[in-house]
Amino acid sequence: MPPPGPLKLLPQPIARPWGGRALAERYHKPLPRGEAPLGESWEASDLPGAVSRLAEGPLAGTPIDQVLGEPLPVLVKLLDARQWLSLQVHPDERRAREIGGGARAKSEAWYVLWAEPGAEIIHGLLPGVDLTALLQGLERGSLEGLVRRVPVHTGDVVYVPAGTLHAIGPGIVLYEVQQPSDTTYRVYDWGRGRELHLVQAARALVLGAPEHAVLPTGLTPGVNPCIPLVRCPAFQLELLLVDRGERVLFERAYTTVLTAIAGSGWLLADSGRSPVRPGETWVVPAGVDLCLKPGPHGLRVLRAGPGAKR
Repeated sequence: MPPPGPLKLLPQPIARPWGGRALAERYHKPLPRGEAPLGESWEASDLPGAVSRLAEGPLAGTPIDQVLGEPLPVLVKLLDARQWLSLQVHPDERRAREIGGGARAKSEAWYVLWAEPGAEIIHGLLPGVDLTALLQGLERGSLEGLVRRVPVHTGDVVYVPAGTLHAIGPGIVLYEVQQPSDTTYRVYDWGRGRELHLVQAARALVLGAPEHAVLPTGLTPGVNPCIPLVRCPAFQLELLLVDRGERVLFERAYTTVLTAIAGSGWLLADSGRSPVRPGETWVVPAGVDLCLKPGPHGLRVLRAGPGAKR
């Protein structure tokens, strides 16, 4: 018997030196204690020490892993970058096993919710740059001629497979879906003085870059289309556009995570009717049907779930 759903989750504010206040201002996310900038809001997590809790209903406050009885298939965050994030890399499954020490594989994808004019990311190394050249540049404190800088705009989708050297630039607010892992190896931190992990990063790094950083996402014709954004072995991500009427999300054999990103509306399920506002996140347990009903300005929802290997 599946648990009642969908299950609305409480966000977890994470202070980061590169963050700001956009997540609080745009999506009403709670701020960290004190004056620390809000860099990340963890929306759906069951990592140790950072397990999401239910936001409402008779089980309010209960950790999501206790309700589901199984791990979440993905980790979902919202990020606000006011400064450059560290230049970093995550291992794939094989390299995580070789590195050891509790390392876990981590591929991720970003949906750009808002970007200032001229905003850019770093996504991979330039052609011909090898590990020696990268390490020499890092020792000099210069990334010139080493990394691929890519402009991004509101609505862009970026896939960051494990092993890709990457960083998010200032002036970007984004949604991130990833494998459930917090393994990050920094190689450059823009003078902030935090710990670097050059040895582990060198073992995790895949030279070069994927062919495409920003993925094409053409609209699907028809009423209330479902647009596939990323499908990979680690996870899948879709954009649901609900402009009129209702969209039925039929029962699936696996748990998914829904995050509203624009508009408003309602989630209709056997457990009741819940209003939907931008920035809110729900877990939909396996075997639960529901309808998305848009408000007067439509509804935009990102849906994340397990990858094709499951």
